[in-house]
Amino acid sequence: MLEFYAIILVGHLVADFLLQPKWLVEKKNNSILFLILHSLVHLVLTFLLFIVTEVENYGTVLTIVFLQHLIIDFIVIRLRKRSIPEFKLFIGDQIAHFSVLFLLTVFELEVYTSDFSAILLYFTIGIVGVTRFSSILIEKLMNYMVSVNPELKKILAEDLKYSGKFIGIIERLLIFIFVIINQPLGIGFLLTVKSWLRLKTGEDENKRIEYVLIGTLVSFFLAILFALFVRMVLVESEVI
Repeated sequence: MLEFYAIILVGHLVADFLLQPKWLVEKKNNSILFLILHSLVHLVLTFLLFIVTEVENYGTVLTIVFLQHLIIDFIVIRLRKRSIPEFKLFIGDQIAHFSVLFLLTVFELEVYTSDFSAILLYFTIGIVGVTRFSSILIEKLMNYMVSVNPELKKILAEDLKYSGKFIGIIERLLIFIFVIINQPLGIGFLLTVKSWLRLKTGEDENKRIEYVLIGTLVSFFLAILFALFVRMVLVESEVI
C-alpha cells in the first residue's frame, strides 16, 4: 500500500512542481485547454511510473488521476477569482490532491517494485518535498504575511525574498542529509550559524526578525518532516 502511494505521489509532485513552469500556471488560469494539458502531464507521468514499477490493472487509477487534477485545479482557479489568499488556496489544493491519491490506495493493486526502485521513489518524494514543494509553500506563506501586514513590505528588502529562497533550499537539503545520516547535531549547528549571521548584519527590527524566524521555523519543520519520512522507510527496509 505504501509503495503504491509513493508511486502516485511521486507522479503528483514531479508533475506539479517540476513539470509545471510559471507560464503554464498562468495559462491554465485562463484557458481550459492548458488545464487539460496539465492534467494530461499527470496522467502520462503516472502511466510511465506504473510501467517502470510493473503495476497492473491501472486503467481506472489513471482515469481518476486525470479527473481529480482537472476538477480540483478547476475549483481552485474559480476560487482564485474570489480573491482568496494564494497560501490558503495552495494548502487546500495540495490537501485535496494528497487525500484523493491516498484514497486510491484502497484499490489493492499488486506492486512489483524492487527495493532499489522503491527507495528511489521515497528519496524523490523527500528531495522534491524539501526543495520545490517547500519553497513554494513558504513563499506563499511569506507573501500572505506581507499582505496582512503591509508595514512588512517597507521593511523587507526586495533581494531578501530571492536570496532567502535559495538559502532556504540549501539549508533544507542539509537538514535532510543530517537526518538521513543520523547526525541531528548538524541541525543545531546550522541553526546557530544562521542566528549568528542574522545578528552580525544588525537586522534587529522586531517585525523583520519575526518574519525571518517564522520562515526559518517552517523551513526547518518541513525539512525534518520529509527527512524523517524517508529515514523511516530506509530503516524499515533495513538499508540503514
